[in-house]
Amino acid sequence: MKKEKAKIETWCPLTGPGPYDNIIERARLLWSRPGIELRTPEGQVLASNCFTEKTIEKAQKIYDRWDKFQHDPLEVEMLEFKMSMVVNPLTAHREEYLKDITLLFAGLDASIQEVFSILAIYEVRVSKNPAWPLELLALAERYSEKNSPDALRGKKVINGAIKSGQARREQIKEDRKEIWEDLQNRAERIWGKNPRLSKTQTANSIYNALIKEDPAEVLSVSTIRQRIKKK
Repeated sequence: MKKEKAKIETWCPLTGPGPYDNIIERARLLWSRPGIELRTPEGQVLASNCFTEKTIEKAQKIYDRWDKFQHDPLEVEMLEFKMSMVVNPLTAHREEYLKDITLLFAGLDASIQEVFSILAIYEVRVSKNPAWPLELLALAERYSEKNSPDALRGKKVINGAIKSGQARREQIKEDRKEIWEDLQNRAERIWGKNPRLSKTQTANSIYNALIKEDPAEVLSVSTIRQRIKKK
């Protein structure tokens, strides 16, 4: 039976229905524009938060891109680690992790406030970690004032991320290539000694060896299994 692809959710972060959490409401307020009257196709005036069409479109793109990352097993572990660094106020060089997360949304012309308010909404709904939504919202609110020192610093973070983005992506690609080649070489050595081992058994052997070498950098068995090929 063919394995079904993970479904990407299309819930709208600014206008989507459902039980409204206080964090979602506060995050939506950061996007609202007072004095803009929106109407339904039937002509009914929307009395809640007001958002322009471009605003809704941008918020949706941020939400959808983050949701897409969650369905990529090669990305999700790294992103969860970076998120754990971002939401921890005690993290050293926290703005470097802010830059890394913001860089994921390059091309959307999104501010730190916009990115992290939408991520707060997303994390409320998926409930990976109950502490994350509040910390993400606090970050979004911290960067919400256009002329505040944090907001101005946030612009520098984004500009720096855009300028260094291509170089960082190329470096990451090169680093990953070396990692994938190392995994394949390890797998071939194992199969050379015992060709009857399955990919899962071989991935487990590689995992056990890697965790002894560097417990902090070890990949999951699932990721290793996906990167090795039996020739």
